[in-house]
Amino acid sequence: TAKLGSYQLSYLRQNKEVLQSNQTFRVEEFKLPFLSASIDLVAGNQKSKVIVAPKALDLDLQLNYISGGAAANWDTELSAMISESAIDFADFPDYVFDSQLYKENAGLEYEYKDANIFLSQQALKVNDEGRGHYQIDLPAIEEVSRLRVENGFLDPNGELQTIQQSVVIWPADLAIGMQVESFDSGDVSAKIDLVLVNSEGSTVANHPVRIDTLQQNSYAVRKRLVGGFYSYDYEQRVEPLGTVCEGKTDSEGKFSCSIEQKFKGSVVFQAISDDTQGRTVVNADRAYFGGWGWLGSADHDRIDLVADKKKYQAGDTATIQVRMPFQKASALVAIERAGILETQVHELTAADPNVRLEIDSSWYPNVYVSVLAVRGRIEEDTAEPQPRITGLIDLNKPSYRFGMTELKVDDPHKQFNLDIKLDQNNYQLRETATAKIKGLLHDGSPAAKASVAIAVVDEALLELADNKSAQIIEAMRLERGYAVTTATAQSEIVGRRHYGRKAVAAGGAAADLAKRAGTRELFDTLLLWQPNVELDSNGEATVQIQLNDSISRFRVIAVGDYGVDQFAEGKAEFTSSKDLQLISGIPSLVREHDNYDLSLTVRNTTDKDLDVVVGGRSTGALVKNLNQQQVHLKAKQSTTVSWPVNIDALSARHFEKNEHHKAALLEDKQIVSWNFFAIEKTAKSKQDQALSDSIDITQVVEPLVPITVRQSMLLPLAASESKSIELGLANGTVTQDGKAIGGISLQLRDSLLGQSDELNQWFARYPFTCYEQLAAVAVGLDNQAAWDKLMLNMPLYLDSHGLLKYFPGSRNQGSPYLTSYLLSLSLHAKRIGLTMEIPEAHKERMLRALQAVFEGRLTTELYNNEWRWGERLAALTTLAEYGQVAARTALSYYEQHNKWNMNDWVNWLIIAKSLQDPAMAQLADDAQTNLSAMLSREGQMLVPLNNELTSAWWTMFNRNANLARLLFVVVDDPKWSNEMPYLLNGLINLQRNGHWGTTVANTYAKLAMQAYAKTHEHEINIGDFTAVLTASDEASAEPTKTVTNITSELFENNQSYYPAMMTWPSDSDSTLDLAFEGQGKLWVDVSAYTAVALTEPKYAGYKVEREVLPVLQQKAGQWTQGDVYRVTLKIHANAPMTWVVVTDPIPSGATILGSGLGRDSLILQEQSEQVAGEISYGTWGSWSAFVERGNESYRAYYSRFAQGETTLNYTVRLNHTGEFNLPPTRVETLYHPDIYGELPNLEPLKVEVK
Repeated sequence: TAKLGSYQLSYLRQNKEVLQSNQTFRVEEFKLPFLSASIDLVAGNQKSKVIVAPKALDLDLQLNYISGGAAANWDTELSAMISESAIDFADFPDYVFDSQLYKENAGLEYEYKDANIFLSQQALKVNDEGRGHYQIDLPAIEEVSRLRVENGFLDPNGELQTIQQSVVIWPADLAIGMQVESFDSGDVSAKIDLVLVNSEGSTVANHPVRIDTLQQNSYAVRKRLVGGFYSYDYEQRVEPLGTVCEGKTDSEGKFSCSIEQKFKGSVVFQAISDDTQGRTVVNADRAYFGGWGWLGSADHDRIDLVADKKKYQAGDTATIQVRMPFQKASALVAIERAGILETQVHELTAADPNVRLEIDSSWYPNVYVSVLAVRGRIEEDTAEPQPRITGLIDLNKPSYRFGMTELKVDDPHKQFNLDIKLDQNNYQLRETATAKIKGLLHDGSPAAKASVAIAVVDEALLELADNKSAQIIEAMRLERGYAVTTATAQSEIVGRRHYGRKAVAAGGAAADLAKRAGTRELFDTLLLWQPNVELDSNGEATVQIQLNDSISRFRVIAVGDYGVDQFAEGKAEFTSSKDLQLISGIPSLVREHDNYDLSLTVRNTTDKDLDVVVGGRSTGALVKNLNQQQVHLKAKQSTTVSWPVNIDALSARHFEKNEHHKAALLEDKQIVSWNFFAIEKTAKSKQDQALSDSIDITQVVEPLVPITVRQSMLLPLAASESKSIELGLANGTVTQDGKAIGGISLQLRDSLLGQSDELNQWFARYPFTCYEQLAAVAVGLDNQAAWDKLMLNMPLYLDSHGLLKYFPGSRNQGSPYLTSYLLSLSLHAKRIGLTMEIPEAHKERMLRALQAVFEGRLTTELYNNEWRWGERLAALTTLAEYGQVAARTALSYYEQHNKWNMNDWVNWLIIAKSLQDPAMAQLADDAQTNLSAMLSREGQMLVPLNNELTSAWWTMFNRNANLARLLFVVVDDPKWSNEMPYLLNGLINLQRNGHWGTTVANTYAKLAMQAYAKTHEHEINIGDFTAVLTASDEASAEPTKTVTNITSELFENNQSYYPAMMTWPSDSDSTLDLAFEGQGKLWVDVSAYTAVALTEPKYAGYKVEREVLPVLQQKAGQWTQGDVYRVTLKIHANAPMTWVVVTDPIPSGATILGSGLGRDSLILQEQSEQVAGEISYGTWGSWSAFVERGNESYRAYYSRFAQGETTLNYTVRLNHTGEFNLPPTRVETLYHPDIYGELPNLEPLKVEVK
């Protein structure tokens, strides 16, 4: 399954070039809504997206079920917010618009204003028809503002939903568009162009307007203080300079003013005018005048090209006016779009400065027209008293101007009509709908053999996010970019000119009866997907649509293509219905010890009153029968029925051997299966006609304190050898009936080729999903399908250079370490028999990128520049393994060896073994010497020293991973044969809880141990294995004993054998005695499982602080359904780290705001920011690379985590009533698991009924 987040589609061309598209999709955890709402905002007779100077607004609300019918008598809440807004008009892209009531100091200082939330949670109950009305009194409007109104309601799905509507409010029925161009030389100091537009978007002709000016001067005075210090006093003075221009707009609503008055310093120009009601508005812009005369701000060669239409069709003639300063000129006209399509030469005069072009169909959907107007040398006029040519100046020299504009071209022949008709508008559940599709070309002929793709989607899903992928016509006629780079020598011939950006275009009997009609359990949002339906010779096709159990409205979406350049869209809608409906509002996830109110909505869609019996039962992690309740439903009405539910302390526990007699399978999450029913209460004689409904819903139960491996070890047990292990229980261990929860799991292997269950479970449950981690899980579980899928998705993770990225996304950069690691991992997996191949095309791109990294042609951003040497060495290592580098090249890099850490020396060892060269063999001995110096001999073990040289976390290799890879590399090296048992014992001893901490360490430990087994193990095991578990206080419980007869058949195909599970004999420490009598050697994996509650913070590199601030709290000091709070996490890091993940839990059934889905609330998010008082952006560099807003937690991934304090915030809305428990907040470093921080959330969150 895909991880939460946003995804962008891209396409691979010729197996090497990734083409980005504008198509995106999101993966989110959500519940489908059952209600939809519409909001109309009206001010008197004004009902549009722009409303002028209203005192109040009338709000009309309509609340309906998505499947049809009003949501009668529903409680809702209104909130309203006014915030700043901007004005823009597509017809005037070069003007800056504003409409604010006149102030003398307009334009002097910009003052940011927080959004004004003037209406919050105002109750509004709709009537029997689902309608509601409310008059919103508005604050005074002095500038262009946006009014956002949100309506919140509790959806039958159990979540609070928000529907929003917004309008733009102007303080007057007039907006002023303004362009200011200032000059520091010449006769004109400023040129100002204005355009006046009313709220309907029409220009205002023959309307008076004036331009005032203000001079703003800033002064700073330095004062000497006692002790030799200084302070500064600042002052700003404003001097009115009066009116510089006034007049009336022309017939197009425009006004131009050339100002000859000289200015110096900062000058504000105010354009002022009155609307028809006498309200004075102003727009202001600022210009700075240096007064030195050398800036040359007017020295440009731009001219305007003005087309006579906004859009053309093929065959039209476009007339483009060239606004040139010449009496006559020759014009080079170029039609451009990603290259030069066509060129023409036109002669222009002042009397006819127009270029006329016939629109070609190939110009669809747009082209760019550029005009280079060249005026030749002017002949000398001897009659003039002053000569135009002197030794210093040549006024007759040739001159030119350049301009560009865009032409939009429409072609109706590029699309055809697609019509969809259904055999009826409403269906019963699980019926089959018939859709008939007909395609007609532009001339009315059938679109024979056209290809059509059809999807049928639940509109409840479209309420959350619109489906833009079906807009094929818009997608296929996207306006093309200019994409032309021009080089010219004109400026060398004619004279220096400046080209600027301006030249670019802009249970029980009742339950049994309810089940007779069938239990609803199929709720997929996608009913049908047929990507290739071919129309017949008449342009028709028939499609059958099988309905499921959802009671909703569905949209049939069709997109078609005919030939290579004709496209079509079509849509239709239908509904599914049921007379008596049950709607589940239970939270999708709950935790141990949670107590919540389970709620169901019962709806009567008939025209008669009903008496209904409602009940239910659950199986799985929670076994419960709900008491049946009887409710009276009026016609077209609904009601909510609820029961209190307690999640027992041990309902989420599962500790037992499975049916294959393997080790304990400890699922982190368990499933509760609910069956709810509702049946009309009737006389016995009419029970067969009674209305009913039944639904099956699954719910996840998450353990608050999960059973996990707290101790684990791998022990070699030789013939006639016995071992005794002390197994202690930690403080906070959860007990039941005087015994610790959990037990002891034993796994017997005759070879290290078999893999421990604890390691398998660790890989299977690993929650994080960067590219390296997904690859490690695939190798760790020998999952070829997962690896192949990862290779299929590789283009999404390759950057433009060919380096792999940890997460997809254009802003993430590729990593040489990751690229080198994956290429090497693919080779190393082959040594133990795995075929984890990388596609050849991708492999070549990655190797070329590593070549560039090694040669220094490609660099990446790193905290420490010295790390770049290790990056280059990692690249060299992979190049050597793939035979892409010569020994002499590698030898030239050896001079950097004094900066190397353990990972670098292991890399050098790999290089030396890969390149067969006498000089490299000598350096391999140096590598062995340096690596041995980094290892500590502790009894029968060799383990890396615990320092930065052996744990360079920025390379992804900590000390465990370095030792595992060293063992893998030298397992068959005769020079290391004497150290082999010590290295193996050291690796085994570094295990904690059955694994080595990180994905890299676990992957290479697996490879190393299996490589060791292939090289060194050949014995056959026969005998008896005995295990005895005894409590430290032997009087408290009888010991548990298990005896296993060891034969070669137990370990066929490298399988493991699992003796019976051993439960804890008491709540105190225990001793496990193991013995093997026979021949050969056994490997015994011992795993101790317990549940240990975190009761106090743990800081190992990170200190975590968590603050909860009420954003919306209906009762002070008490949480109520619908309340909102803001979480602020402050994380103090002792050192900078790479790839850190922060996980913070949320209460069961709550939602995290800010997802951007259709039912999110912007007003509540704004309130959250205002409650915080300031926006915290965190420490520089600590920006999350990926965020998951799940139904259980907020999780943020950081590619870089800065030293010091990092702050993150998010906002939560409480949907359900009850008492909810939260697991600890955790921060951890993915490649250095010993660096983490945990903060327990000990107090349950109690949410009261509203």
